[in-house]
Amino acid sequence: MAAQKLGIVADDLTGAMDSSGYFASLGFGTVVVLDPGFSNDAAVLVITTNSRAEAPEIARERVRQAMRGMAGRVVYKKIDSTLRGNIGEELQVAVAAMASEKVVIAPAFPAVGRTTVNGVLLVNGVPVAETQFANDPISPVKESSIPRLLEQAMRQQVGSVSIEEIEAGPEALKQTISNKSENVVVCDVMEPSHLSNIAQAAALAGGRWLLCGSGGLARELHLLLT
Repeated sequence: MAAQKLGIVADDLTGAMDSSGYFASLGFGTVVVLDPGFSNDAAVLVITTNSRAEAPEIARERVRQAMRGMAGRVVYKKIDSTLRGNIGEELQVAVAAMASEKVVIAPAFPAVGRTTVNGVLLVNGVPVAETQFANDPISPVKESSIPRLLEQAMRQQVGSVSIEEIEAGPEALKQTISNKSENVVVCDVMEPSHLSNIAQAAALAGGRWLLCGSGGLARELHLLLT
């Protein structure tokens, strides 16, 4: 498969810089921009919408602007690993801007204690809405179930991908996700290898999936560029 170009839409500058720094360290031409309407021909274009703490309608408009500069790219919607922000609202706009076959969501980041089991985001084994993130002064997290969180905002059924399905390997995982009746699916993740399998399955899908996750999955996306 020919090398793809990657576009990352992050909801804050920290996430944008974390993702961009990793790709730059691998030798990919990488550009980070603060203007949602900006476009560039770099192999990796990262746009921060700075919308995590904004009202949903403002967040939607900033993502809408950012997506205009992502034509021809595999797009990654970068979100917080503890589900803070306008996750469903922003993802809904990204979905509307693309003709993706599937939307694949995996916010887990096992290296820093974030995992997903039965669709529930855990922080060091505790559902995120039962941790200190529930009391975040700017963006409190009140829902630990990722499918429920997304269904409330996106108004559509959200499917799930189990650990067993992910551990079957990239080829089988690609087929499993392609065969899901739901267009939007959430992946359980317990180990970094699970994220690698998701990225490899996305590469086999030829860039026709919209991927969404935190820094964990972002670090596996070089598989789409080589």
